[in-house]
Amino acid sequence: MRIAVGTKLSKASDITYDKKSERVIFKFQEEVSPSDIVLSITFTGTMNSAMAGFYRSKYKSVVEPAGDTPNEDGFHYMLSTQFESCDARRAFPCFDEPNLKATFDFEIEVPKGQTALSNMPVKSERESSNPGLKVVSFERTPVMSTYLLAWAVGDFEYVEAMTERKYKGQSIPVRVYTTKGLKEQARFALECAHRTVDYFSEVFEIEYPLPKADLLAVHEFAMGAMENWGLVTYRTTAVLFDEGRSDARYKNRIAYVVAHGIQLELAHQWFGNLVTMDWWNELWLNEGFATWVEPESAQSNSPLQNGIYGLNLSLKAYNKHSNSTPYVRPTQ
Repeated sequence: MRIAVGTKLSKASDITYDKKSERVIFKFQEEVSPSDIVLSITFTGTMNSAMAGFYRSKYKSVVEPAGDTPNEDGFHYMLSTQFESCDARRAFPCFDEPNLKATFDFEIEVPKGQTALSNMPVKSERESSNPGLKVVSFERTPVMSTYLLAWAVGDFEYVEAMTERKYKGQSIPVRVYTTKGLKEQARFALECAHRTVDYFSEVFEIEYPLPKADLLAVHEFAMGAMENWGLVTYRTTAVLFDEGRSDARYKNRIAYVVAHGIQLELAHQWFGNLVTMDWWNELWLNEGFATWVEPESAQSNSPLQNGIYGLNLSLKAYNKHSNSTPYVRPTQ
């Protein structure tokens, strides 16, 4: 670990860890005066299977995967991140608080046959000095909170649609990524998503600020979904919908879950990502506004018949009635 102040370079003389507060403390031999400084940290992170931080999730591939796809005990693996609320620190040293925002320049080394994703589009790919690997660099992110940074690596494929609305003179690609063999089940989500980006841009009168919008189906996922800026992650049941195989009794329910999740997480691209609460006790602002706009967006942008949303809106109205028994708990 070292720090650069102007042309002067100093190395940390002592490094201590406080596991209880999840902090690392660097001490220098000389006092560092307040100024513009560059802090460089070399560290080793640990990939886990706990569905938090940078982790791997297993799945049974429905087609023959790329030869360099990680596998073990009959399962294949994809890699992804889950940082909200305070698990970015599991992956890399950072000021892991929502009100401390920064830009991120992200670069990752992966097997040549694997696809790497992050919040921003790929800037460049080059061959690694390590055999069989490539280095993928991404464009710099906007200023954002650490919990919204994301990346994923896997044997992916995608379906794509372009927004009808122009952003800085160009349509934006909206993609839904899956592990290979599942992309056709992502078409319903795609149909919802590319309409929704345009819808919210028009309704909020603030254009979607990133040059892409990716959605990713993750096989093992603790949440229903996570609104990482430009790379929204979902559990597979919240984003994949098989029109041909889903039982008719459950079709509307499954389709509603998928459509609901798309609207809600894309609303967070504005409520939460572009504008962020100062601390976690104000999370209800993110969730409240996103929940407020979700039903109307779903009515406008889902390929479903409107009846299922009419039922949802009726339940919400009933829940707000003074003489009714609440069917959900208020956020705050």
